[in-house]
Amino acid sequence: MIHALLVSLAMFGLMHAARSFLPPGADAPPFSGTALAFGFLLLVAFFAGKIFATLRLPRLTGYIVTGIIAGPSVLGLVSREMLRSLGPVQGVAICLIALTAGGELNLKRMRPYARVVTWMMACVVGGCAVLCTTALYLLRPWLPFLDGLTLQQSFAVCSIIGVSLAAMSPAVVMALLTEMRAEGSFSRTVLGVVVAADLLVIVLFGLVAAAAQAVLSGTADVAAAALHVAWELFGSAGAGVVMGVLLALYLRKVRASRSLFVLLVCVVMAEVGSRLALDPLLVALSAGLFMENFSEVETTALVHEIEAASLPVFVVFFAVAGAALRLDVLALVAMPAAVLVLVRALAIWGGTRVSSSIAHAEPRIARWSFAAFLPQAGLALALPLLYPKVLPGLAEGPAALVLGIVGINQVLTPVLLRIALIRTGEANQAHALTSLDQSEGDSEERRSPRPALPG
Repeated sequence: MIHALLVSLAMFGLMHAARSFLPPGADAPPFSGTALAFGFLLLVAFFAGKIFATLRLPRLTGYIVTGIIAGPSVLGLVSREMLRSLGPVQGVAICLIALTAGGELNLKRMRPYARVVTWMMACVVGGCAVLCTTALYLLRPWLPFLDGLTLQQSFAVCSIIGVSLAAMSPAVVMALLTEMRAEGSFSRTVLGVVVAADLLVIVLFGLVAAAAQAVLSGTADVAAAALHVAWELFGSAGAGVVMGVLLALYLRKVRASRSLFVLLVCVVMAEVGSRLALDPLLVALSAGLFMENFSEVETTALVHEIEAASLPVFVVFFAVAGAALRLDVLALVAMPAAVLVLVRALAIWGGTRVSSSIAHAEPRIARWSFAAFLPQAGLALALPLLYPKVLPGLAEGPAALVLGIVGINQVLTPVLLRIALIRTGEANQAHALTSLDQSEGDSEERRSPRPALPG
């Protein structure tokens, strides 16, 4: 930890020295500024993630905090021009996040838990979106970015934020399941819910965003809005299937540089898709779903390869998300952010209780599953990056509010999931089963490693 801290401080000093050679108020040339910002954020955020991991906090939180400190709101080592030049990195990271989420959604493995997963996904996502939107609408006197908007326009902005807050984090859940060596019905159920919930949130976000744009522009053309949503949803899904077919063909025929090829495809998805009015999130998610469920590609192994190869992209992506956070704007909405963290938690808890009662879930699932739905990362950080397109001229305030809420949930809620895994009796269950099998016999089947988690 001391080594990582010293390296981080040295990098901050070197970046400050490099910036000192520029005239006051000037920025680095476009290409060199982009390279400088990328390299600096990659190294410093990577070591910050190690420090946070030593403190038993999520690495992602370290990446975000690094961006906040280095960004324009605090030290100003990374300017807003540099952040804008890193836009392609954000697009590629969004595609990688969605592709990984789709690749983890195996429909056959989820079949035994389909009823519970479906009801939980619907109740938790729907309840969270509705209650958060309602709370935002009631809190509008304390939300400066809603000043000057009509009641209909305010509700449209609140609905976009409410849907964004319904996003969960498959990455956090999977990381904790692996770390705690958890195995059982609780682990399988919550993993299925968080992956499927992100798919539902993406669809809802597309619908709500199209309606909100019509309301904010003052031209509520229902037919045009419906056509836009249909193209964005079904066109993106169709493009994702085509992309999934191409990926599957390449990955089945070619064994070398698979992760590099996937990364290249994500670059194409991000750049070309946005120019064709397609949603890169939905394109990548559809591609991942197709490969996992309708092709012969071993998607689980591919996902692990992607995670290893795309680490620099993810590190810079989350650091840029932190650097883009406007602390001055967040300070104005601190009270609503704290209220919304509580409202979201209550909505998720209520949704799990109602859905568990309807689907007749196991008592431990009904009692503790809410803890797996509280953490946020990935999609919850990606959606605010789309606000400038969805809410032109209004994006800074809503983005600051959502990122502030996500930051709070990133730090606090993984602890609750650890407690839930221990209380349900599934923590270290895989290790216990493996040890028991080894002590009872010498067969290779009993000495087999822990099976992969579903999805």
